[in-house]
Amino acid sequence: MDYMVEINILTKCKHKTIIELFEAYLYDSKLWLCLEYCKFGALDSIMIELDKGLAEPQIRMVCREVTDGLKYLHSQGVIHRDLKAGNVLLTSEAVIKLADFGVSAMGDSPEVKRNSFIGSQYWMAPEVMACETYNEVPYGTQADVWSLGVTLIELAQMLPPHHNMQPMRVAIRVIKGDPPRLERPKQWSDEFNHFLSRCLVKTPETRANISELLSHKFISGVQESDRRVLRNLIAELQASPEVEVEEVDLRESELRGGGSASAPASAAAASGTASSPSPIWTSMKTRPAAAFCTASARLAAPLADSADAAAGARRCSDCRTGGPEAPEETPKADEAPTPASSSSPQSPSSLVQLPPQTPNAVVPPPDAF
Repeated sequence: MDYMVEINILTKCKHKTIIELFEAYLYDSKLWLCLEYCKFGALDSIMIELDKGLAEPQIRMVCREVTDGLKYLHSQGVIHRDLKAGNVLLTSEAVIKLADFGVSAMGDSPEVKRNSFIGSQYWMAPEVMACETYNEVPYGTQADVWSLGVTLIELAQMLPPHHNMQPMRVAIRVIKGDPPRLERPKQWSDEFNHFLSRCLVKTPETRANISELLSHKFISGVQESDRRVLRNLIAELQASPEVEVEEVDLRESELRGGGSASAPASAAAASGTASSPSPIWTSMKTRPAAAFCTASARLAAPLADSADAAAGARRCSDCRTGGPEAPEETPKADEAPTPASSSSPQSPSSLVQLPPQTPNAVVPPPDAF
């Protein structure tokens, strides 16, 4: 990536769909770029967050904004060369911004030609792929049109065409195979399918140019009021629950009660307050008991003063016996029953016999209990 090229392009190109560069400076022998903040990030990350692709009205609005941006870039003699959902950003005002010009090409003429093999291969035009072998065959701004078509398929399906293939095999498929299409074209409008067919033409000379695309029925009728579909996307993104996972690294001695991990529980017991469950137990108790029967049995001993430990040991017993815990046996005549204490939870050892605390201990079969 050439950061000086990106700085030059962002300094020269000022447009509503181009991310803005505020300042570039050296500090501590490093180059720092102060760029416009796009709160919701790249579209590929948004799709991952929502676990689905975009709806067609949203794709149409994004396509119109990106096509406007490409028209401006090409008029300034700039080929983006790395157009994909990961380089299309969304602001809090529901505006689309093109970003990442580190591999872009800039010339003095709108008809700038390049012959270098660069960009992301899944989105790369056939003529860009071919330049690796035939360096004398240059390519121009039409390469961005192909990448636009692939990006629209990515927005619809979450992944670009040939995503399950190795990058070098993709190059062969793009050069020698048929142009990519939507996996389920009947689920999308005829206008969308036709727009893609004009973008994904293997011969650059017969591929649609930006002016033709802007007049295409798929995006020609887009109005500013249609930006509401992107606002709806933002609202959906903000409404999605955020799950934070905390990773806890405990030593084996702490898990067995020999380290500092058991100190808070002992202190809580001495003060008469209820002790909170161990962090590792908190994460385990939300999982199916069958998946952790061995681990929970081995971890129950150092957590004997916790109600969660007793419940976990009971679940572990259910897992091994194939059902709920068996009722307690009736005491023999010569044995006096031991009164149960209601002030403290039962010890896990009274619910299930734990295996020896040895490394890689094997839990006995159900008939051993």
